[in-house]
Amino acid sequence: MKSDCLWVRWIHSYFIKGQDLLHVEIPTSASWVYKSILNTRAHIAVIQEQWDRSLLAKKFHMSKMYKGLLQQEPNVDWHTLLVGNIARPRALFYLWLTCHQKLATKTRLKKFGVDIDTKCCFCQEEETLEHLLFCCGPMTVIWQEILLWLGVARTPLQWHRELAWII
Repeated sequence: MKSDCLWVRWIHSYFIKGQDLLHVEIPTSASWVYKSILNTRAHIAVIQEQWDRSLLAKKFHMSKMYKGLLQQEPNVDWHTLLVGNIARPRALFYLWLTCHQKLATKTRLKKFGVDIDTKCCFCQEEETLEHLLFCCGPMTVIWQEILLWLGVARTPLQWHRELAWII
């Protein structure tokens, strides 16, 4: 909508070319940002009234649109671990990655084409998320010491079972 912005002018001249933004095709040559923006159009139908008001207003409020889109998504059961948690941001980020099964283990990096030895540096087994957190002998000892320090008498099991226990 901001016609004096170089990016908006470029998008309109290169991709939209006078078409209706809600019906323009998504080109394969477009960047992932542009594709992501256009892919949200399916969700826009749900909040069509707010979208129409936003387009007619003098000022577009992206935050209102974002909040409108977020309300449609259900929370994952582990969101309570992150919301209001006072842990360091780095720890919360690693927890979020682990909950999404996206932690950069050696096996995961190998899957993405990184030339790396997938053996665990502690025990020489294959390094997966499950192994690194719960199956590796030295790491199991560390987890048990942490749990004892916290006053919890428990042997760590598998990630999905530990996540359910924590929740």
